[in-house]
Amino acid sequence: MNFIVHYLCFLQGYCNFLPEEKLLEAVQIGQDAVRAICSEVNALVKKCGKPKMLDAIKLPPPELYKHIEEIAGDELVKVLQIRSKVPRRKALQSLEENVLSILTEKGYVSKEENFGIPETVADLLEVEEEDEEVVVDGEVDEGDVHIKPNGRRSSPLLFSEVDVKLVFKEVTSKFLRRRIVEGGKRSDGRTPEGIRPIVSSCGLLPRAHGSALFTRGETQSLAVVTLGDRQMAQRVDNLVDEDEFKRFYLQVADTITQHLLACLIGNS
Repeated sequence: MNFIVHYLCFLQGYCNFLPEEKLLEAVQIGQDAVRAICSEVNALVKKCGKPKMLDAIKLPPPELYKHIEEIAGDELVKVLQIRSKVPRRKALQSLEENVLSILTEKGYVSKEENFGIPETVADLLEVEEEDEEVVVDGEVDEGDVHIKPNGRRSSPLLFSEVDVKLVFKEVTSKFLRRRIVEGGKRSDGRTPEGIRPIVSSCGLLPRAHGSALFTRGETQSLAVVTLGDRQMAQRVDNLVDEDEFKRFYLQVADTITQHLLACLIGNS
């Protein structure tokens, strides 16, 4: 079991020999034990620990979220409507590169920034009422030089690549969630209650003892069966005198298993 004080993050094991009430009781006992451990750890931290370095935590600038929505908001809505996974990923990557180019290289000026005092028609048609003076070649009368101030333009904003990538991912998740919750559709067109098409077939590999292909949407799993005699059964150690043998076992690639477990407990 894996807990974070008040929440169960991960539960693994088998207990088909216990009723559900006993299982829930065991989970509660485990959670109480974790709370006691966390309480002792917190007490130790208060006694011997050092203060947390909260000042060292650097968060992206709050205005960056608004800038990315202004730059890529409309395009994000279109990209998230692409049903196929691979084209959608490529379109998101291309859009992210465009946002990175603007915010880290070219610089960005918000549409709502004040671009200065605009010139009115009266300013443009303003005629000097002073008498015209003759200036001899080579002389410059600074008093007659009238320079009309231009409106002040905001300097382009530049951000770090790390901040832009982080905020772009959060903004993408925000738009996708809005599409599902408010629009009632996922990117592939399914409703929140819909499931991907499921197809399975057997006997794909002619030289293997057995094989099967499981397909759910764009995810596939190929299983291969190898038969053996009794001597190839797996011996299981136990606490009783009787030997236990496992005649069927499923082997999964370690990399896939580790990635799956990391995703389940939130450590990926």
